Parts: sequence; C-alpha cells; structure tokens
Amino acid sequence: MSYAIIGFGKIGQALARAFARSGIEVSVATTRDPESFASAAAAIGPTIDFRDAIVPSLAPVADLFRSRPTRSDTIRCNRNGEISMSTQENVQIVKDFFAAMSRGDKQGLLAICAEDIEWVIPGEWALAGTHRRHEGLADLLQKASEMVETSYPQPPEFVAQGDRVLVVGFAAGRVKATNRTFEDDWVFAITVRNGKVTNIREYIDTLALARASEL
Repeated sequence: MSYAIIGFGKIGQALARAFARSGIEVSVATTRDPESFASAAAAIGPTIDFRDAIVPSLAPVADLFRSRPTRSDTIRCNRNGEISMSTQENVQIVKDFFAAMSRGDKQGLLAICAEDIEWVIPGEWALAGTHRRHEGLADLLQKASEMVETSYPQPPEFVAQGDRVLVVGFAAGRVKATNRTFEDDWVFAITVRNGKVTNIREYIDTLALARASEL
C-alpha cells in the first residue's frame, strides 16, 4: 500500500520520514522543483516518489498554535444523513486530547475517547501493541507514566481534513529502567467521529525507542 502527501515542507518531510521508517511507499505531490529539496529527500530514503500537484488545497493545514484559530469550511454528511463535525471542531478535540494527556487528567482523557477506541503503537518495545477500549487506554497511560519521561520542546502541528487529524511533533525523553535517552520525530494519525477520538495510529522512531529500552 502507498500513501500520498501534498507538499514537501516541514510537515510533509516529517510525514515522509515517519512513513519511511515503516517501509511505506509515499508519493509527494508538489508544485516545487524536486531538485530544490533533493538532499532532504535523499536523506529520508528511496520510498519517496515525486509528482506534480495542481490541487494543494486537498489537505487544509491547521495552525500550529492554540492562540491562532484553525480555519475550516468543511461540512459533510455521513451515510445515515447526519451532519458530521467540522474539521475545525475535530482539530480542537484532538488538541483537548493532548492537553488532557499533558496534565495527567485520566478522566478528562477518557471522556474525549470513544468506548471502543483503538490505539496502535508500532515497534518492539514495552508500549508497542494494539490497545483497545477505555480499559486498554487506562492501562497504556499507567505503563507510560511508570516507564518513560517525555518532553515536547515545540508545540505540535495539526494537519486535518474531515474526520482525520494528523499531529506532527518531536519528543525527547528517557526510559526510566535503562536511564537511556531518545529523540523521536513522530506522527499521530487520529480519527474523530461524533465528537470522540475513535482511533489512534502512531508513526514513531521505533528503532530509537527499542534501543533506549534495551537492558
């Protein structure tokens, strides 16, 4: 399976790196001359294919900072005819999700998530796996607080369309059991339906986390 990214700026490159680490082929649609960022593409790897783009509006980008409102005019209907949440509202729900995580608000976090939430973390380390429902989410958060110290030097960026929100960020941290540090460029692909987070799939530096976790 392959994926497409619109644009190859800071966000596009972060997404391409995350997919490349998982061996996923990525097509990048851009109006820029690929030679202008050839070195950046080469550093990511051979999984990138460039093609011309004339529709950059396919992926509206939410602003980075909370103080600047996210713009969206997206209104859609689902199959049963109900009006879905706007893209702007979905981005705000995801921001609320991360805010609840950062302040350790377990009940607030669970309130934002659907009962049948599924959270997929790749790799071969202690937190990897598929975590389902509120029980699995609570267990994951407890393990993470016991095992890892993480900081986020910069606010994340939000890329959204419809019920899909991509969160792009950078983390630095330490695995407590080994006292080893790690750095991680990450992407969370989050689905929001009916005002609730229903699915989270992480694209992270699994090698860096596995090395930091090795005893």
